Amino acid sequence: MSDAADWFSSNLAAAGRPHELTTGQRRCLNVLQCVTAPSGLYNLSCGGNVLDMVRLEHDNRVSTLFVSDLSTYDNSGLTRLVIAAHQHLVRVTISPWHPHLDETRARARAEHLTREYEFIEPIEWDAAMVGVGVMEIALDARDATPNWHDRHPDILDLFDVIGKGGAR
Repeated sequence: MSDAADWFSSNLAAAGRPHELTTGQRRCLNVLQCVTAPSGLYNLSCGGNVLDMVRLEHDNRVSTLFVSDLSTYDNSGLTRLVIAAHQHLVRVTISPWHPHLDETRARARAEHLTREYEFIEPIEWDAAMVGVGVMEIALDARDATPNWHDRHPDILDLFDVIGKGGAR
């Protein structure tokens, strides 16, 4: 698997939006790529252009919109995401997306929908349909410290939970 962070960074630069990724953001992007395995981050089902739908937040956080399903077996993106999160100490949160709180991505999503479905009239960014079926995946790079707020269980901790039948 290629380095998703390098791909993302070079494509941002090519689009005239250069950004120096932090170590935490790099870890998050590389974990996120596992959802698209065996291909790359460029195939992320994010409901628009990956460069517009993936948001680099503070030093250790990345967020993306996601418009597909995640599962643990047939399309095992969810399993790969959980394992990669534990391998790289990245907390992952999957939640509904709220476009009214995210105007920049809502506008990009509306433009994508207008082009994709060839609507005669442009879709407004605050139209209800912009957020239908869209999840947000937030990734937050953590540490192996004992501080519970900053810590993320590593892969050995995950194996321990699995060995105990899922209960701690």
